[in-house]
Amino acid sequence: MKTADKIDRREQAIQGYRQWLEEFRWDLYCTLKVTSGRPSDRHAKSLFDRWIKDVEKTDGGGRFRWVRVMERGLTGNNRHFHVLIGGLRNRTKFWERKWHDLGGNALITPFDAKQKGILYMLKSVYGNGDVDIEFDLPARRKERK
Repeated sequence: MKTADKIDRREQAIQGYRQWLEEFRWDLYCTLKVTSGRPSDRHAKSLFDRWIKDVEKTDGGGRFRWVRVMERGLTGNNRHFHVLIGGLRNRTKFWERKWHDLGGNALITPFDAKQKGILYMLKSVYGNGDVDIEFDLPARRKERK
């Protein structure tokens, strides 16, 4: 595959995800770093799954939703997540402490579309358009903005 084709495929993927994610209303933007040891992808994702289930159980409503992208950092050992969360109360400090208790550092702020957080979280899209993304979004259109 030519370099230009990879760039085009990557840019198309980024713009497609961006347009899709902008259809939803987001409350929080989170960066969750895994700092305890050198966890595998599976372990890091397991920590995230425990954390997000707790967030939903405690603060989630009928329209609770989230999207997360996992990055591995330049060396491949700096696993962290960029996460969008919608449909909950804004209790950022509480959820930062909860992530810290699981073995990481968290920065959680109110989502601001002007800050380009969606594009930032998509910076790890590979040249072939793939990205390590998972989500739980409402299926019905009326759940969107």
